[in-house]
Amino acid sequence: MQKLVAYGLITFIIIVIAVALLVSGFYKNLIGGSTTKVSVSNPATSGLVTNVTVGKAPLFATYDPRNGYVYVPNFYATTVSVINGTSVIANVSVGSAPLFATYDPRNGYVYVSNYNSSTISVLNGTSVITNVSVGFRPSFVVYDTGNSYVYVTNSGANTVSVINSTSVIANVIVGLWPYTATYDPRNGYVYVPSDNNSTLSVINGTSVIANVSVVNGPEAATYDPRNGYMYVSDYNGGLRPTFTVSVINGTSVIANVSVGADPSFTTYDPRNGYVYVPNLNSGTVSVVNGTSVIVNISVGLAFFPYSATYDPSNGYIYVSNSGWDTVSVINGTSVIANVTVGSNPRFSIYDPMNRYVYVTNSGSGTVSILK
Repeated sequence: MQKLVAYGLITFIIIVIAVALLVSGFYKNLIGGSTTKVSVSNPATSGLVTNVTVGKAPLFATYDPRNGYVYVPNFYATTVSVINGTSVIANVSVGSAPLFATYDPRNGYVYVSNYNSSTISVLNGTSVITNVSVGFRPSFVVYDTGNSYVYVTNSGANTVSVINSTSVIANVIVGLWPYTATYDPRNGYVYVPSDNNSTLSVINGTSVIANVSVVNGPEAATYDPRNGYMYVSDYNGGLRPTFTVSVINGTSVIANVSVGADPSFTTYDPRNGYVYVPNLNSGTVSVVNGTSVIVNISVGLAFFPYSATYDPSNGYIYVSNSGWDTVSVINGTSVIANVTVGSNPRFSIYDPMNRYVYVTNSGSGTVSILK
C-alpha cells in the first residue's frame, strides 16, 4: 500500500523526464539484455469497447464465473461496483477503502478486503451476507483450491487471516508488511512476500513452514505451472539499488534474475511458457523464460507499466501503463498496440464469457473494456 502512494507522487516527475528524453531522441532501455522498441506516438483506440463509470479509485477487480459478473472495489468509496458485460448493475455498500476481491468457487462468494475497516465483506451476487473481522489493514485476498480456505494479508498487523467460509480459523504471523499473496496449486502452499523486509513466508494450511530469504522488498509473485516455479518481483533500494525476480522452487531460491527498475505485478503466458514482468521505473517489460530474461520490451519510460494480464482468447498480454493512460498489447515479444484507456490504469482481468479485458482506471473512476 505504501508503494501505491509513492507511485502516484513520482509519476509526474517520470513523465517530465521521459518527454525530454523522447524529444532529444534518447529513447532506449537503460538495463542490459536485448530490447524491443516500439513507436508510442499514436496510441491505438481500436481495441476499446467502452469506458464504464464506477466509484472513486478502482484499483483491482475480480471475475465471478458463476454469474459472469466483474467485481470492482472502489478504494476511495465504500462500494463495490458490479459489472455485467458493459453495464454496472449494482454498487454494493461495503466497508471503508475496499481494495481487493477474490472469488471462492466452493460457495460462490466474493470476498472483499476493506483496508480501513479491518474487515472482509462477503458478497453473494449483489448482496453482502456478512462482514468478517480480520487483522489491521487487510489487503490481498487469495483462494486455496486445496483446502477451500481464503487467505487475507493484513499489512498493518503482519499476519494472514485464514477464513473458512465466513469464519476466521487462524491468524498466521508472517513478515513485515505483507501486501500480496499467491497460491501454488502444485504443492498447496500460499506464498506471502513481506514488502518491508527480505523474506517470503510460505504457508501450508494454517502454519508457516518456511521463511525464504529473497532480495529486499519482495512485491508480488506469479506461479508458472509448466515448471512449478514461483516468480517473485523484488526491489532492493538504497544507494545501489538492484532489481530482480527471485525464482523459487518449493521453498528454495534457485535463481535471481536481473530485470528492469522496480518490477511489479507479473503474469504467466501458458501459450509460450513466459513470465512477463512490468518494470515501473524503466518503462519496460522483462520476458522471463525459466531463469533467463530473453528480451526487455520497451513500452515507454513515462508509461510506468504497473501490471500485466494474459488473454487466452488471443494469446496477448495486456500491460497497464499507469503513467500514460494506455494499455500496451504484447504478442509474444512484440508490442502490437497501445490502447488509450482512462486515467491511471492499474490492473486488468479477463472475462472468458464475453472475452473482454477489464482495466481499472484509478484516476478517472472508470473501467475500460477491451476486446
